[in-house]
Amino acid sequence: MLKYLYSIYDQKAKIFNPPSPFLTNDEALRWFGLLVNDKQKQTIFQVAPFDFEMFCIGSFNDSDGLIISLDRQELVCRGADVYVSDIKN
Repeated sequence: MLKYLYSIYDQKAKIFNPPSPFLTNDEALRWFGLLVNDKQKQTIFQVAPFDFEMFCIGSFNDSDGLIISLDRQELVCRGADVYVSDIKN
Protein backbone atom coordinates (compact mmCIF):
# COMPACT_ATOMS: atom_id res chain seq x y z
CA MET A 1 0.00 0.00 0.00
CA LEU A 2 1.29 3.44 -0.91
CA LYS A 3 1.63 5.91 1.94
CA TYR A 4 2.77 9.50 1.64
CA LEU A 5 5.53 10.90 3.81
CA TYR A 6 5.00 14.20 5.61
CA SER A 7 7.56 16.26 7.47
CA ILE A 8 7.07 19.27 9.71
CA TYR A 9 9.48 22.10 8.99
CA ASP A 10 10.61 24.27 11.91
CA GLN A 11 11.16 27.79 10.56
CA LYS A 12 13.18 28.90 13.59
CA ALA A 13 15.52 25.88 13.71
CA LYS A 14 15.57 25.63 9.88
CA ILE A 15 15.16 21.84 9.95
CA PHE A 16 12.70 19.21 8.76
CA ASN A 17 11.51 16.76 11.42
CA PRO A 18 11.56 13.00 10.69
CA PRO A 19 8.73 12.03 8.34
CA SER A 20 5.42 10.41 9.27
CA PRO A 21 3.42 8.20 6.86
CA PHE A 22 -0.24 8.88 6.02
CA LEU A 23 -2.64 7.61 3.36
CA THR A 24 -4.01 11.05 2.41
CA ASN A 25 -3.40 14.77 2.84
CA ASP A 26 -6.60 14.96 4.90
CA GLU A 27 -5.30 12.37 7.36
CA ALA A 28 -2.00 14.27 7.66
CA LEU A 29 -3.88 17.56 8.14
CA ARG A 30 -5.96 16.06 10.95
CA TRP A 31 -2.80 14.83 12.70
CA PHE A 32 -1.01 18.18 12.31
CA GLY A 33 -4.09 20.04 13.57
CA LEU A 34 -4.20 17.83 16.65
CA LEU A 35 -0.49 18.49 17.33
CA VAL A 36 -0.91 22.25 17.02
CA ASN A 37 -4.11 22.44 19.08
CA ASP A 38 -3.38 19.95 21.87
CA LYS A 39 -4.11 22.04 24.97
CA GLN A 40 -3.35 19.13 27.32
CA LYS A 41 0.36 19.20 26.46
CA GLN A 42 2.67 22.17 26.23
CA THR A 43 4.57 20.98 23.15
CA ILE A 44 6.56 23.28 20.93
CA PHE A 45 3.86 22.86 18.26
CA GLN A 46 1.16 24.16 20.63
CA VAL A 47 3.31 26.94 22.09
CA ALA A 48 4.59 28.28 18.75
CA PRO A 49 2.23 27.01 16.00
CA PHE A 50 3.13 29.81 13.60
CA ASP A 51 6.74 28.54 13.42
CA PHE A 52 5.80 25.28 11.67
CA GLU A 53 4.80 24.11 8.20
CA MET A 54 3.90 20.61 7.04
CA PHE A 55 5.24 19.32 3.73
CA CYS A 56 4.71 16.17 1.70
CA ILE A 57 8.22 14.96 0.89
CA GLY A 58 7.63 11.64 -0.87
CA SER A 59 6.01 8.25 -0.61
CA PHE A 60 6.62 4.82 0.90
CA ASN A 61 5.33 1.55 -0.53
CA ASP A 62 4.92 -0.97 2.28
CA SER A 63 4.61 -3.81 -0.27
CA ASP A 64 8.12 -3.44 -1.69
CA GLY A 65 9.79 -1.16 0.87
CA LEU A 66 10.67 1.54 -1.66
CA ILE A 67 10.81 5.19 -0.67
CA ILE A 68 10.40 7.72 -3.46
CA SER A 69 11.36 11.34 -2.82
CA LEU A 70 9.65 14.23 -4.54
CA ASP A 71 11.90 16.48 -6.63
CA ARG A 72 10.75 19.33 -4.40
CA GLN A 73 8.77 19.13 -1.17
CA GLU A 74 5.13 20.27 -1.41
CA LEU A 75 3.66 22.61 1.20
CA VAL A 76 0.46 21.08 2.62
CA CYS A 77 -0.30 23.68 5.29
CA ARG A 78 1.12 26.04 7.87
CA GLY A 79 0.56 25.86 11.61
CA ALA A 80 -1.38 29.11 11.32
CA ASP A 81 -3.81 27.39 8.91
CA VAL A 82 -4.88 24.80 11.49
CA TYR A 83 -4.40 26.75 14.73
CA VAL A 84 -7.59 27.37 16.74
CA SER A 85 -7.38 30.34 19.07
CA ASP A 86 -8.84 30.20 22.58
CA ILE A 87 -10.07 33.79 22.22
CA LYS A 88 -13.84 34.00 21.85
CA ASN A 89 -15.56 37.17 20.63
